[in-house]
Amino acid sequence: MMRLFPVTTAGAGAARVLPAGGEGRIIAVFRRSFYAAFDAGLVCVGPPGFGPGPLHLLAPMAGIVSWQAWLDVGQRAEAEAGRLFVGDLCFDARSVRPWRASPPWLIPADSLARGLARLSAAANEARPTGFARPTGFGRLIAPLSGSVSAVTVAAEDPVIAKALPIIDALMAWAGRAEIARDAPVPPVTGMLGLGPGLTPSGDDLLAGFLVGLQRLGASHLADRLAASVLPLAATETNAISAAYLAWAAKGEAAASLIDAFTEICAGGDNLAPHLARIAEIGHSSGWDCLAGMTFAARAMLPALVCRDQKVAEAFGRDAGAL
Repeated sequence: MMRLFPVTTAGAGAARVLPAGGEGRIIAVFRRSFYAAFDAGLVCVGPPGFGPGPLHLLAPMAGIVSWQAWLDVGQRAEAEAGRLFVGDLCFDARSVRPWRASPPWLIPADSLARGLARLSAAANEARPTGFARPTGFGRLIAPLSGSVSAVTVAAEDPVIAKALPIIDALMAWAGRAEIARDAPVPPVTGMLGLGPGLTPSGDDLLAGFLVGLQRLGASHLADRLAASVLPLAATETNAISAAYLAWAAKGEAAASLIDAFTEICAGGDNLAPHLARIAEIGHSSGWDCLAGMTFAARAMLPALVCRDQKVAEAFGRDAGAL
């Protein structure tokens, strides 16, 4: 007898896979979620509590304690007319409108600067603010306020130590490329596949950097970086991480990450609940992605300040009034 799971949320990537139809395979199974791969892309099936994301197909688990007791890696899956079939399970998304991240908006440089300062301070305080201390590359957020040296943090973590020169090069490039559009993209080979996790920390940071550029209006830079990252991702990391990177290149990420970055860009008056949700994403994936977004924002801030000054001068107003 077929068990029906009504889908409540389907990300843009998942929604693209199901109507395309065809046969796929289960490529990863966890307690609360599993991944199915098709020619048209990947789908991550999980509970509504995961929140929207580009690959997410979310449905109540309806008595399923662990998918590991129901499914096996390599098991056949089938997509057909908006539904996903795995054995005697059917996930029906036919009545669900595809979810996409909210469109970016024009971000004033002064509010972004305030948000970055408040984020750095919150990451440094962590526990008093109501969430666990940042992990992974999230540990590099506090140094933005000058409270601790990034070099000191890197000395305590070999993954961060290896990534720090690449991060510095990416930030320098993003800031410089706004003026010199032909500035070459720095090599990112050492970042892909770097660190632990289903999606390695280095991949998550790059994904966050791509999303940050897109949401800050620098799609031309995101496109250039993606042209360097995505071909390498096909061989330097796993299929799940590569899929998330492909959607990050389009500015798509988990809703909790988009919401947190939006709050930062708006001045960061209410960061704590957003950071608490970030801390719940993977082992360190939430912090790794947010760190990438933060580095992109910090790199782009001088260009945004110049933009606001030029707009203010054109309209005969003080830049701070924007």
